[in-house]
Amino acid sequence: MFNGALVSISTYTNVLQAGNQHQAFEIMDLIFRKTNDGKNRLQLPVEKPSNNPVFNYLAGIYKVGSDRANLIIDALELHNLNELMVITKEDLLSIDGIGETTANRVMEAIL
Repeated sequence: MFNGALVSISTYTNVLQAGNQHQAFEIMDLIFRKTNDGKNRLQLPVEKPSNNPVFNYLAGIYKVGSDRANLIIDALELHNLNELMVITKEDLLSIDGIGETTANRVMEAIL
């Protein structure tokens, strides 16, 4: 799952670290499969980017936006992308104002 999260953020960075050659090839394979699976992983530009990379990532997810991004960040106390990549759908659904559709969008974007 962690490698899947790395693949998701690879759109926003040119550097991904792998612990060894096997991990590097695994990540490359995941990137290839994810970019060719036919799913729409539309990530939109963020109107007012923040110093918080979690905000920038969440706010750019289709129909999540700034308000929901802040709601998620505040409720789950997210400070970095590593913390974002380990949240669960149940974590999201426990937040007042986050429903099934938004939770699914976020999970699709980070898995």
